[in-house]
Amino acid sequence: MSPEAGPSDPKPTIHQVAELPKILAEITQHEGHSRTCSCGHVTHAAVPAEVRAHCLGPSITSMISYFSGSHGMSKRGIEETMESIFDVPVALGTIANSEQEMSEALAASYQEVRKHVAEAEVKYVDETGWKERGLKRWLWAAATATTALFRIHPKRNLDALKLLLGKLAGVLVSDRWAVYDNWDCETRQLCWAHAKRNWDKQIERGGKAKALGERWQARQKLVFELWHRFRGGGCTRGELGDLMVPHIDALGNLLHEGMRSGDTRLSSFCERLLDRYPLYWLFTAVEGVEPTNNHAERVQRRAVIWRKRSFGCQSSGGCRFVERILTAVQTLRLQGRNTLEFLGRTLAAHRTGSIKPKLCVANG
Repeated sequence: MSPEAGPSDPKPTIHQVAELPKILAEITQHEGHSRTCSCGHVTHAAVPAEVRAHCLGPSITSMISYFSGSHGMSKRGIEETMESIFDVPVALGTIANSEQEMSEALAASYQEVRKHVAEAEVKYVDETGWKERGLKRWLWAAATATTALFRIHPKRNLDALKLLLGKLAGVLVSDRWAVYDNWDCETRQLCWAHAKRNWDKQIERGGKAKALGERWQARQKLVFELWHRFRGGGCTRGELGDLMVPHIDALGNLLHEGMRSGDTRLSSFCERLLDRYPLYWLFTAVEGVEPTNNHAERVQRRAVIWRKRSFGCQSSGGCRFVERILTAVQTLRLQGRNTLEFLGRTLAAHRTGSIKPKLCVANG
């Protein structure tokens, strides 16, 4: 039997098995030797200060921040991982110091994203609770198609929103939180997913609220069928706007009906929706605008998981690290770039004073 495949032989079956070799960190030992002269004088060659400044290289230091910022690992979890996988014992204090060094290294990248978000034509914004030394804080998130920006602030007010975005300009996609009412109503898109959740609560009450809520959600389903048709290339945005007209009228009529229902809670809810009803339809006319705020909620999800595991931060420096590492990690994820590689290059550049890699892509 020939070892070479013949022209009539079928292709071989293939089975692959992945395995890891033993992973060990590369340890470089720097020695400062001493020599005694014939006169008795001892000359000592000191290890250079730039070498003594760090006991961990940029790659392994970046991995510590990658574990916490990208995967929400606790400091004790990182401590165990570094020793058990890489055979590098690392103290908890060293982990905290590594995070602060990475925070300093990411300061310029963070400002780069802030500028990008401030100038973006469309931005998605959301906020969630946070803690600093047990005190109430708010973690704000603003996302564009290619960047995500985070800011921890004591308040959930207009000052915090301005600090996050730099200026109230462009199209804002958000929920109905009152602070966002300071935005120009001509450039606001309210979130349909939040409206659906509000209607779910009305339906749970039963009676007239349930009947009207089910009719609303049936019609909202048709609205999103048209949206998905547009997203799939089944119609132009101009055609989308024309096709939405009967649904705009029908849903508006439902809100008027709810206001006349005699159910106080339902009537009040419908009145609030009707007051902002035009703000739900910007997505039918403006390029780059979606009907929900799901984009902001998705980039914020990693922060929410981190909060549940860590109960927030214990210092303002810890808050800055959270802001900057989440901004870097989530921005890189949106761009499909390698997070660990970027962090390593940024920290190496920070230590040498050289030019750091850009976080915002050129076409973002």
